[in-house]
Amino acid sequence: MGRRSRRITLSIKGRVMLGVVFIGLFSFVSTMLTFFVVSRLATQGPNGELYAEGAQVYVGRVGAGILTPTMGRELARQLPPSLAAFQVMTDTGRPLYGTVKGRLYTSRADLFAHLNERVIAGGAGFPRVVSARLVPVLSRDGHLAGAVYIRWRARMSTLANDPPWVAGGLVLLLLCTPFVYIALYTWLFARRLSHQINRPIEMLVQAARKIQMRELDFVIDYHEPNEIGQLLSAFEEMRADLKSSLMRQWALEDERREMLAAVSHDVRTPVTIIQGHADLLVEMQGLPDAVRRYALAIQRNALRIARLLRDFKTVTDVGSPNFALDLSMVDVEEFVRGKLAEYEVLVADRAAMSMQVTDVRADPSLVRLDVDRVAQILDNLASNALQHTPDRGRIDWVIQIADGGMEVRLHDSGPGFPESDIERVVQPFYRADPARSGDHAGLGLYIVRELAERHGGMMKVSNAPEGGAVVSFSVRFL
Repeated sequence: MGRRSRRITLSIKGRVMLGVVFIGLFSFVSTMLTFFVVSRLATQGPNGELYAEGAQVYVGRVGAGILTPTMGRELARQLPPSLAAFQVMTDTGRPLYGTVKGRLYTSRADLFAHLNERVIAGGAGFPRVVSARLVPVLSRDGHLAGAVYIRWRARMSTLANDPPWVAGGLVLLLLCTPFVYIALYTWLFARRLSHQINRPIEMLVQAARKIQMRELDFVIDYHEPNEIGQLLSAFEEMRADLKSSLMRQWALEDERREMLAAVSHDVRTPVTIIQGHADLLVEMQGLPDAVRRYALAIQRNALRIARLLRDFKTVTDVGSPNFALDLSMVDVEEFVRGKLAEYEVLVADRAAMSMQVTDVRADPSLVRLDVDRVAQILDNLASNALQHTPDRGRIDWVIQIADGGMEVRLHDSGPGFPESDIERVVQPFYRADPARSGDHAGLGLYIVRELAERHGGMMKVSNAPEGGAVVSFSVRFL
């Protein structure tokens, strides 16, 4: 049976603490390595000078015997070819043997001039340099018998040989090294940690956007045992509960819409029959006054029920997921002026009505609009305004048509909306206190709001400072 590998997971807090430890540890180790390397570069290390010093001692001990090649073998063994080279010569500078080829000094005088002189070749800084020295070979009576030229590779000390500003810069660089490493490792750790955190955060953002768009058929697949994993797990549980709750709510709304549609359909036929008989009674001649009054009451209430059934159907249609606008190309200004002309005839002598239509479009061409639904919006507003405007009152229409859409404002001189209920008058099936005058209740304003929003616009209700109700809405040309 194979061994199961277990991955150790840490919390965000644990990862941060572990990262701080690693940053400190890596920065310390890197700083120590830098100090070691720089110190090796800035000071003399193992080089050919040690071997050269040993060879000089050997030459002084052997004396003139070094001029014999057989005696020079020990000298050759003391000078590794990779670090040092030599040449044994007579007192006139003639080469005898060694690893350095060619004559180095032209005469006895030239040789005398360079005895015991140390020559250093190379540049400043940390480069490898070459040192050379001409060691005299003395006979037993102390006379010059020859010389040994020794050349070795060495590493110069920076602090000792470079200008002061170079040494100061090096010291400053070494002092800044720990902070540079801390910044570097902190950036690397933060980058790695951000990569680990960005993925679940992006999943959370996408999930929130899907819920905002009412899309709940997804699963958040993230199971890390850390704080973000716990957050996403709680978010996934909330999404599942929200989906379950909304499914139940949508099911109830579907049942309500179906019931409302069924009731409206079943009631529409008998109401149509009642309305037809009431129309016949009203048109009959010779009816008693009491019977005519009864017939008119039946006709009036049948019409009211018919309008209510139409509102029910509209509410059902707008709330359906399959609701769609029936868009067509229309001359919006001509359409609006035609509807206002109808309302002017309807108002007749009951109230004064003013109309202000402004078209500020650069190109007054046809636009895409659901004419029937916009007409329904205007009809509902006109009906509410006429119903709540007293005799000899006033109804003012202000309509502005722009490139992107249309804005409509209707102001009547009625009692206005109840201030305590002004935020609720657009709710479906809401009715204000019947004891209050000027009750703007029913489904009309709710239908206006829903249809305006379906057109990409909005609706607002308020009371004018001088009195009366104000209803404004906007629609976009689609």
